[in-house]
Amino acid sequence: MDISSILAAVSTPIMVVVSIVVLGLLISLGNERQRRAIDGIRKEVENWSVNDLRLKRGELAHAKDIPDPILWLSLATSKALGTPVNLTNQQIHEGPKVVAFENSESGSRLFYSLIEPGEMKKMAKRKPTKADQLNLNSHPFKKWNRNITTVQLNILNAGIVFDLELPNAWKELANEATDAEVLWLYMS
Repeated sequence: MDISSILAAVSTPIMVVVSIVVLGLLISLGNERQRRAIDGIRKEVENWSVNDLRLKRGELAHAKDIPDPILWLSLATSKALGTPVNLTNQQIHEGPKVVAFENSESGSRLFYSLIEPGEMKKMAKRKPTKADQLNLNSHPFKKWNRNITTVQLNILNAGIVFDLELPNAWKELANEATDAEVLWLYMS
């Protein structure tokens, strides 16, 4: 056996292995290129959807006036909860601002506020000032109850123009100006 026959015998398996590695590398590069192309398409579709939503909202932006804010809030709450809600007997509580209603469909009490649950809980636990004493005796959250369920009403669960209509509706409901885009529902 000479050296050339040994090299030929060894080089054939090496050539096969090298060929497989090169083929795998080419497939991997092709897959990466396809992944980048698919990501680009996904981003384009996402951007198109966002722009389409903005155009539709732009057309609906004129619908900011709320003729009956209680009915508007009843419908938004019904969408968010997935059950019929008919709000009656409105009461406004100060410090912190809460608008309370009775749900005539279920008999339960519903409380709405712009204040998120963490802040509301802190406010309920802090020691009231003398100015708060007058309002605190009738405030629904003078003691925080663990059985309180909270739901955030927003554009995703209460309607496509909820965040555009909320400031006008809240002004009518609570006599308070806001630029908030979400409303918190507290149920006990």
